[in-house]
Amino acid sequence: MLMDHLCLLTRTWVICGDRVVLNVATPWDPEPQIRKLSYTIKNSPTKADVLWTAACDRLGMEKLRPLCDVRTRWGSTKRMLDRALAYKSVVNEVCRNKLLRQYEIKEEQWDALENLRDLMKVCPFVLSRLC
Repeated sequence: MLMDHLCLLTRTWVICGDRVVLNVATPWDPEPQIRKLSYTIKNSPTKADVLWTAACDRLGMEKLRPLCDVRTRWGSTKRMLDRALAYKSVVNEVCRNKLLRQYEIKEEQWDALENLRDLMKVCPFVLSRLC
């Protein structure tokens, strides 16, 4: 039986054939950092929003703000992750500022977010098989 282990966020997903089993926690969770940063920028029309806009200008990117997810809508989390990953350089630059340094994301955490986003692409299929 083929076993693939994907360490994602606070959980380990174990895929055994056509079954998916949710297992134990890992020590760090980058998803809430992206969520909190998104809400901080959304709710701060002064400092955080100005930093985001300035970073977009410096990096030559369109001034699209981070998306906030809604916990009851699966697709909104995927859209939030898509935007965060597309604007990774902006997020990294904004988080260098002492005001937002608490939301800084390390490279291995970015990798975990990318894995989660990729998993969310196939989750509707997996959930339909399980339910």
